[in-house]
Amino acid sequence: MINIYNFENCEYSDRHGSYAGMAGDKDGIMMGNSYWIIKYPKTERAFKTPLGMSYTTSPLSEFVGSHIYDMLGIPVHETALGVRNNKVVVACKDFCKTRGSLMEMRSLKNAANKELSKTLDEQMHYSGTGDRVNLKELLLHLQYNPIVKKCPDAISRFWNMVVVDILIDNTDRNNGNWGLLYNEKNKTYNVAPVYDNGNSFSNKSSDKRINKIIHDKNKSDLYIGSRTAYEVDGHILSAKKMIQYDDLELKEAIKRLSPIIKEKLPDIRQFISAIPEKAGDWEICSKERKQYIMESVETRFDKMIYPEYLKNIELENKIIPQDDDIEL
Repeated sequence: MINIYNFENCEYSDRHGSYAGMAGDKDGIMMGNSYWIIKYPKTERAFKTPLGMSYTTSPLSEFVGSHIYDMLGIPVHETALGVRNNKVVVACKDFCKTRGSLMEMRSLKNAANKELSKTLDEQMHYSGTGDRVNLKELLLHLQYNPIVKKCPDAISRFWNMVVVDILIDNTDRNNGNWGLLYNEKNKTYNVAPVYDNGNSFSNKSSDKRINKIIHDKNKSDLYIGSRTAYEVDGHILSAKKMIQYDDLELKEAIKRLSPIIKEKLPDIRQFISAIPEKAGDWEICSKERKQYIMESVETRFDKMIYPEYLKNIELENKIIPQDDDIEL
């Protein structure tokens, strides 16, 4: 069974974290000699429409989503689930303390050179809505941005995140939720560990809503019907449209990750099963929500990611006729 920690007596640190996204309030705490960030769930009043619940399950989603990233071998921040100030929270180890300053992608986009500026002027005719990620613009930055180019792993990490975010139904990988680490001493850039996975697994849905979904005869369609944080030419991309996006680097990411995901699905199921339903008086993860998370992961892999993998493999294996074989 997974441990649920009591963070009530953890001392405040002198850091409130130099990362962690925008999901709810945060505390900087000490656990032993390490710096951690406590992330609290957002309350219902933080949203425009009623959720039917007092708090989101974003701490649980952060914890589960981050562990799935780790199981798939992608660098991710360390997390622990627990209780603080009478709420279920997630603690995230502050990787910036020892590894460098975080430069979020939204700030990196301010860096430009002549080549990037010219390319943006020529190819970008739509500036976006501001609350979504303009995919075409981001891809140009990954290719031409003078700072991002110093980190050759940035492109593959981005597409790895696209695939895994679709797997865990993370709908908010905005440009503030990933970036690079700058090491002042060595003057080097590296891709930051993945962080801010709290908008996964329908974290704003109540247990009542979750129970309704898992008993719906069309639940497979509900599992794969979500949208992503990305838009192209003013159109928000669904998860299905995103995984089918025509980009060679995405196809390579699908090829890399699909066999790993397939192999790790039993481990993911075992991990989710090990999350306690309760810890003392605290509701951690209902039986229905655990069923929803696992069915969602399996369905999104089987219905979206794996078919693209098979299609790409089939295209690779097609025999291209040689010139001598072409009849004139």
